[in-house]
Amino acid sequence: QPIGPGPLTLDNPGWNVSINLHNTSLENKPFESLSKENSEHDWIHCRLKDGTFEGFGGPNNLEEIIGTFKNWVESK
Repeated sequence: QPIGPGPLTLDNPGWNVSINLHNTSLENKPFESLSKENSEHDWIHCRLKDGTFEGFGGPNNLEEIIGTFKNWVESK
């Protein structure tokens, strides 16, 4: 499975970040799903699904998605 950011479709402009966590110390670490919708182009959804961190967001939300992942990784 690919790791890293990629663009969403033109119908839904924004970002899709998938990070495979299989066989890492993070694979079973609890993560509370996050969903924020500020506007049509300012939104973020993050979750863990089947051992993969998945982050989706609007065109300007890539930094926020990566920051959410980073904060989770660094939390105890």
